[in-house]
Amino acid sequence: MIEIPWGIGDVDKHKKGLSPAQKKQWVKIANSVYDRCIKDGGDDAKCAPMAIRIANSKVTSEMRTFRYVTQLKETEGDGLWYDLMPVGKWKHRDYGDLQITENDI
Repeated sequence: MIEIPWGIGDVDKHKKGLSPAQKKQWVKIANSVYDRCIKDGGDDAKCAPMAIRIANSKVTSEMRTFRYVTQLKETEGDGLWYDLMPVGKWKHRDYGDLQITENDI
């Protein structure tokens, strides 16, 4: 069994300014990425930094997201949310600078 490296108390070392719900999401993402990387033959030196980078990129303190359209239930836990429309400024590889506001949604 693989030991899960991060808990809620570890989040501020890697990403500051997150709400309790965002910290929970960060832990879930980081541990999932880490677990998958280890199972695919990676080691801690490779998997830990990658998991932190991905969790940091997916959970931001400034992003407010509308999530009320759908929730897919997992077999255990509180479900897996899909962010459908993030509010903020974004760079798109094909369309350049984009800005999505609450009015757009």
